[in-house]
Amino acid sequence: MEQTIYLTRLWIGFGANEAGAEFGSGNIPGELGTDYIWPSTSTIQTLRDAGMNLFRIPFAMERLVPGTLTSSMDATYLASLKSVRIYIR
Repeated sequence: MEQTIYLTRLWIGFGANEAGAEFGSGNIPGELGTDYIWPSTSTIQTLRDAGMNLFRIPFAMERLVPGTLTSSMDATYLASLKSVRIYIR
């Protein structure tokens, strides 16, 4: 009789919600540092050092794609979002 053994690796996630870039919905597109912020790398690093391994990065679609959903993406806003994601990665 054959016996199959399945080995699984348990992954446990502990995370944080890095809010800021979705703030200021009353002022679109708004001004960085006044109406909205991006999470700082020092804050992210502090959370990583504390054992966090999942990060949610909320953003405002109205800032990423101003006008309509078929508009071009705002290059500066997209670059900032990518920069935060790359640092977390």
